[in-house]
Amino acid sequence: MKPSISAAVPRVDSHGKTSGDSKYLADYYFPDMLYAKTLRSTRARARILSVTVPDLPPGYSYVDHTDLPPGGSNCIEMIKRDWRAFAADLTSFHGETIGMVVGPDRSEIVRILDAITVEYEDLEPAVDIDEALALKGGPIHGTDNLFAEINLKKGDPDAAFANAARIVENTYHSGAQEHVYLEPQALAARIEDGKLTIYASTQCPFYIRHSVATALGYAEDQVRIRHTVTGGGFGGKEHYPDVLAVPLAVAALKTGKPIQLVLSREEDMEVTSKRHPSRIHLRTALDAEGNILGMELDTIIDAGAYESSSRVVLQRAVFTGIGVYDIPNVRAHGRAVCTNSVPADAFRGFGAPQGLFAIEMHMSHVAREIGADEDEFRARYFARQGTRTITNGHVYEQVMLPELLERVKRAADYDRKKRSYTPGSGRGIGLSFVQHGSGFTGSGERDIIKAKVKLRRTESGVVEICASCVEIGQGIDTTHRKVVADALDIPYTEVRLLNTDTDLTPDSGPTCASRSASVVGYLIEQAAHKLKARWNEPGLIEVDQQYAQP
Repeated sequence: MKPSISAAVPRVDSHGKTSGDSKYLADYYFPDMLYAKTLRSTRARARILSVTVPDLPPGYSYVDHTDLPPGGSNCIEMIKRDWRAFAADLTSFHGETIGMVVGPDRSEIVRILDAITVEYEDLEPAVDIDEALALKGGPIHGTDNLFAEINLKKGDPDAAFANAARIVENTYHSGAQEHVYLEPQALAARIEDGKLTIYASTQCPFYIRHSVATALGYAEDQVRIRHTVTGGGFGGKEHYPDVLAVPLAVAALKTGKPIQLVLSREEDMEVTSKRHPSRIHLRTALDAEGNILGMELDTIIDAGAYESSSRVVLQRAVFTGIGVYDIPNVRAHGRAVCTNSVPADAFRGFGAPQGLFAIEMHMSHVAREIGADEDEFRARYFARQGTRTITNGHVYEQVMLPELLERVKRAADYDRKKRSYTPGSGRGIGLSFVQHGSGFTGSGERDIIKAKVKLRRTESGVVEICASCVEIGQGIDTTHRKVVADALDIPYTEVRLLNTDTDLTPDSGPTCASRSASVVGYLIEQAAHKLKARWNEPGLIEVDQQYAQP
């Protein structure tokens, strides 16, 4: 009997990582390799009047915006082209890259950096949401410091609040959060066979290729990205490697030598992107019996100095704003605010944790205000099949929240513990409910990502998976092998996965948004069925599969 795909198996990367055999970026060495360290702004907002670099010893170089090749642009294009590769005349946050020093000895590089002087004209920064909305120091972005704004309406919230017997409201704050991946940000760049090649600890090799090619004025196929074993990401290695890759590429072109850049833990924590801080105000209209008539949400996230992925994060924060609940009338307002702080970016959940934290806290708050049991109050409003969402879509699937709640209660002995864990007992227990989607919001997978995968059966009968989802500790290398093996009725150990290389693997999209198994895994499964149908053909067989909207 064929084993179940759910059966536990040894992870294919476990031995290498537990034995120390796996080669991380810091373990790489190329002949004549140099090291790099960045010169960073010490001001949150200032004009850069001058940068004075001392005479450099032989073999050392200073790299900045003036070294971009002809046709290049001083930019890092992510979703938009708003992040500068080098701060040339203005700095927008403390820690922004001004330049880079490269050379053969890391201690000497630190000495050179300490000797560089930067003359600033200080400007008044706006470092949090309130200061940015008040336009402290003048606008940083546009005329209102808003990178994005969303307005949604479901039902008739005006009537709900006009008819309310009582309104309960509160504001919920969440702070920045550090990813704390085990391996810090790390890349290396060199010229291989005449092509700029970047080795990267990253979640998104094709993102790096796009950013580097755009900044250099190259066609994308003139840049090659090779993924290395990656020690964690959690969203922190989705876009931020682009920020390091562009200056590093410029340095490699200037020197003509291999260069390695590995951030120290201290520098990584100080200057890399974090989860978006948020401030969410919720108002709930209640009738005389304490039933919810409607809600208003005002969701603000602190995007930092550059937009990066903040528009998408804001969407998720707003779209999850009423959680798992069927609220009949809703008005939602969302804003992503530009501040003179380290740019925020992707982090597990991508805006949803901020929205879900606020609504769960608020449901508890409302229940306590009206004297209702928190769990029973939540259950009254559980979404069900057919529920209209905050975006006026509909839930088509069966929603089994009541059944899940009962199973969780039984497994945790919840009701007994809730009764006995009284205030002052030193113990507590609680429930919270979340919704989580896989893949990009709306038509993003179809219109933006357009994922592709390839399967190959070699002439010797070996099956190879060619896809750009990368292993960052979540087990996807093993999962993809199991999916193919299950479809082909072969052991998963007989399936190989080609390590992501933008010259050799198709663009399956980024490793984020919980999409690697649900979206890319499905494409791989469909490709495996195609391969199985051709299995008896002689010689090499290749099959492709591209994403199509369900």
